[in-house]
Amino acid sequence: MINPHSQLFRFACKAVKYFFVGLFGVGITGLIAVTFGFSHLFVMLLPYLWSWCLRFGITIGCLFATAVIAESLSS
Repeated sequence: MINPHSQLFRFACKAVKYFFVGLFGVGITGLIAVTFGFSHLFVMLLPYLWSWCLRFGITIGCLFATAVIAESLSS
């Protein structure tokens, strides 16, 4: 099967997919930490996690927007 999308678009889609999988993993880790009583440790790490998630989210959002624009211009 021939994939009609560019390599940049496929890479951006994979990056978005793994970003959301990572966010889901952080959420599950937070729930497990609260369940086992390690919420103080998770709350201590939360500002660092938030800043990294925000940075990655902005970067992946810009990558995805660039891929969508390049895909629309190529067709």
